[in-house]
This record gives sequence, structure tokens and C-alpha cells, in this order.
Amino acid sequence: MSYQPERSFLKDGHDKMCRGGCPISQQSSTNPQMVLKKQSPNGLLTVYLSRRELIVEEGGVVKPIDGVVLTDSELASQNEPFKIFALVVLTFRYGREDEEVMGLKFYTEAILHYEQWQQQEPSPADSFAAAPAEEARPDAHAPHTVSVSGHAPHSVGLKARPSLRWEPLGVTYDLKVFP
Repeated sequence: MSYQPERSFLKDGHDKMCRGGCPISQQSSTNPQMVLKKQSPNGLLTVYLSRRELIVEEGGVVKPIDGVVLTDSELASQNEPFKIFALVVLTFRYGREDEEVMGLKFYTEAILHYEQWQQQEPSPADSFAAAPAEEARPDAHAPHTVSVSGHAPHSVGLKARPSLRWEPLGVTYDLKVFP
């Protein structure tokens, strides 16, 4: 599953639809923190991310993205020991989907980061992991950090006009999480 922000979790327990994330209050009303939520179609996995942009700092270092994965208790009990895997996939699309015939694809995918996330308790200092964890059981979440090399290309996309419905050409990144 590919994660684009669609819903946001608010600390007071309300789940609200919003575009691009919603600010939540974390101890200070002057410094609201944005939390982005995406859930699998069957509702068994939910990912919360602190932001959706990869920020390159001075020296070419990419700032990691903090997040939390919540799992359904039934899924964890059925699969012992339970493992969660995450991929950061770079997709370079150089042709339209409607031109793909006879198995010829006009995109290239590269896996930039592959990691197994262990289920663990958030530390008291990790305020980002504490907010989404309030709605779940203590053993049903895994705090994690997503990082990408500073040598990865910039995310660039050429969009089609609104009447055409094809994926943008260029470089995009997707976070894929699966059990």
C-alpha cells in the first residue's frame, strides 16, 4: 500500500477527514504538530507519519521521518512472531500508462530502503509516538524512523491536464508497509 496523507489523528481521540494533514496539539498550543494517517483497505495496519516531505539539510543529509505503525490485535495474534516490513520505493515514470502494451512498462522502480520494524514501546521522550498510541493497546504499535540516502534524486513530477487521467511523469517516492 502506498501512503499519501488522507486522514489525520487528533490527540483528543477524534478522527477527522482532512487534506494534507491536520495539526494536533502536543502540550503547547503554539507549536501544533502535524500527523498524517493512512490505513490499509482492510483496516489491519495504520501508519502515522510526522510529515510527507523528504527534507535535505546542509551537507546532503536527508532528515528522517518519524512515524508509528498500529496493528490490529487479531492480526498480531494470528501471526506469531509478528513482523512488519517497510520499503521506500523510488519510481521513475517516463511514459504514460495508456501506452503500455504487450508487457512493456514505462517506469522503473528502485528500493531505496528496506527494514523490519520491531514492535516496541515508545519512550517517554517520544511525544510523536505517544499520541497515536493512546487509541491502541500498548503492544500494538511500533515507533519507527524512515530514512533515505542524500544521494537519492529529487522528487519531480509533470502532471497531465485535468481531462487526462494518467500518473504524473517523473520521480516519486512511496512508503510501503506490510506484515
